[in-house]
Amino acid sequence: MGFPQFRRLNGAPHYYRIDGPGRFTEVQVVGGRYVIHEVLAKAYPEQLRIAQMIDGDQGRYLPISADEWEAVCP
Repeated sequence: MGFPQFRRLNGAPHYYRIDGPGRFTEVQVVGGRYVIHEVLAKAYPEQLRIAQMIDGDQGRYLPISADEWEAVCP
């Protein structure tokens, strides 16, 4: 499995770029604005969240292409 990997939250305008097992960027689209969170996963719950994003968490996180990420995220 290589990085980066890209995901979106099923049913909501939240997009994720996973840069490795310990780091990701989340972009939330709120109206016409973008809210960007860069997360360095030092604590176990954050590391678990990354693992769930990669795994898909039973359809909660859907894989997207790098092109889709670039089209949506600033």
